[in-house]
Amino acid sequence: METIKVYLDNMFLNIPDSEQVQRIKSELYDMMEDKYHELIGEGKPENEAVGIVISEFGNLEELKEELGLKGQEEQDFSDGQAEQETGKGTKKTEESSGKKNKKKENKKKSKDQEEAERRWISFDEAEDYLQAAAVASDCVSVGVMLCVWSPAAVIALSEQGGWGVALGLALLFIFVAAGVGLFILSGTKLEQYDYLKKEVFGIAPGIEQFVREEQEAFHQPFVFQIAIGVALCILSPVPLVVCSILEFSDLLILLCVGLLLVLVGIGSFFLVRAGMRKDAYHVLLQEECYRKEKKTGFLRVFDSLYWVIVAEIYLNWSFHRGSWATSWIIWVIAGVVYDPVVKMLRGKRF
Repeated sequence: METIKVYLDNMFLNIPDSEQVQRIKSELYDMMEDKYHELIGEGKPENEAVGIVISEFGNLEELKEELGLKGQEEQDFSDGQAEQETGKGTKKTEESSGKKNKKKENKKKSKDQEEAERRWISFDEAEDYLQAAAVASDCVSVGVMLCVWSPAAVIALSEQGGWGVALGLALLFIFVAAGVGLFILSGTKLEQYDYLKKEVFGIAPGIEQFVREEQEAFHQPFVFQIAIGVALCILSPVPLVVCSILEFSDLLILLCVGLLLVLVGIGSFFLVRAGMRKDAYHVLLQEECYRKEKKTGFLRVFDSLYWVIVAEIYLNWSFHRGSWATSWIIWVIAGVVYDPVVKMLRGKRF
């Protein structure tokens, strides 16, 4: 209930205090409190109940019109202008002060208008986006894993003659096609939420608290998945190195190369999945590269094209040079380079 009270206080922060305003504020709080207890009685969790209550009571401009405060606020502003007009004939210092005050009032009014026109995210929108982002992260991570796995069969079966190469190539194209299909599916899933990454929006304190608690709950799984992904990528060459040192047969060495790709693919799955899920919380909280001042310009375009370009480099390099056994390192390098490049671009304020 404290979250609702704080939210209500913030809503009425810029409205002149009066007996009528206090009465309306008290009535509105009682209504929100009743709705909150009703939702709790239906079995809703506390954070979800707070988010629903806040989202159902509209934004500040709608409340002003419904409660009759809009006319009062405009009248107060007009009275202030009239008082400034009557003081124009006084001292020059007072006139200068009046201009400064008027400039501040106009600036404040412009800021309030911008705040009212800003899109506000409801609890349902935030929850739906997190669910869609979770599904999309699964699709993309599986797609990346399949693309990394795709040449494994070609390499492992190349010693079996024509039929082995043919089967390996067939599996390669099937895996790549499935991976690209999953990329497209994930893009379609998140397409309706593009505005969250591109536009500046408002989020109520109760909804923000819900997102932060979800983010905190994901911290341990995030660390666990990153640790597994990094460990698998580091350990993946071990079987190949051992077989090469002990001079095992070519067939066994090729199988170890295939195993290397399988381990890297699984590691990439955990890294991409964890990264995308964490990224979804940054989007809603407008943090990191989704900060309000970073939602326009080159950085946004770079973020959308980066991994597409990496995939293109990986496939072209592997096909043209036939270096499937080593080209997987491109994904590792791309992941390591991504954050420094983004931070550099942020510093240039694109």
